[in-house]
This record gives sequence, structure tokens and C-alpha cells, in this order.
Amino acid sequence: MGSAQKAPVLGLQLREALSRVGSKLALQQSVEGELGRVLEGLNLLPALAVVRAEREIACAAKLDYHWRQPRRGIFRPRPAITDLDKLKSVPVIEYLFIFHSDGYIREAALHRLPSPFLFAAIA
Repeated sequence: MGSAQKAPVLGLQLREALSRVGSKLALQQSVEGELGRVLEGLNLLPALAVVRAEREIACAAKLDYHWRQPRRGIFRPRPAITDLDKLKSVPVIEYLFIFHSDGYIREAALHRLPSPFLFAAIA
């Protein structure tokens, strides 16, 4: 007997908004308006959903490793602007990047929060 697949934590509109933000970040386009809607949507999620939601958020917004080893024969140049650069230049992106697949970027995002100590204490 197969296991039942759990329904997504994120609603369709939030997943689509995250996807648009991820696509715009990859294209080095402004995410100003869209990011605000994403953060509003994330603020509506219940605290108990964070464990299940974190992977959905990272996947929907395409917040994954850029340094993965490419398969043989495939050349993947490193992006001109890294996610760490975006963290420094895109206002409030740290609230999204705390869900990044790369632990170094998550840590850098945590340090950009107004009070990383209080955030860690709550977590």
C-alpha cells in the first residue's frame, strides 16, 4: 500500500508568487513589488507549518545551490551576481533567503535580520 502524499502547505497563489520572485532574481530583475506580496503570504502561514513549508519555499523560489557539480560534459558558468550579492543589494530579501538551500546563504540572511539573536532564541 502506497503512502498518501501530503497536500502542499503553500497555496497556489503563494507558490506562483515565489516562482516569479525566483525567476526575476535569476534574471537580475527587480522583485520589489512581488517580494512584498510573498512576505505577506508567508506571514499568514501558521508557525507549525514551517518545517513542511521551508522546502516548498526554497523549491518554488528556486533558492538552490549554484555551485553543484555539473554532470560530465555540461558547462554551467557561475552566475554573474551571486545570491550573496543579492542579499546585500535587494531590500528585505533576507526574509526569503532564510529558506535558501545553501546553509551559508541562510546564515548570512539570518545575520541581516534586525535581531538575529532574538530570531535564534525563538527558533
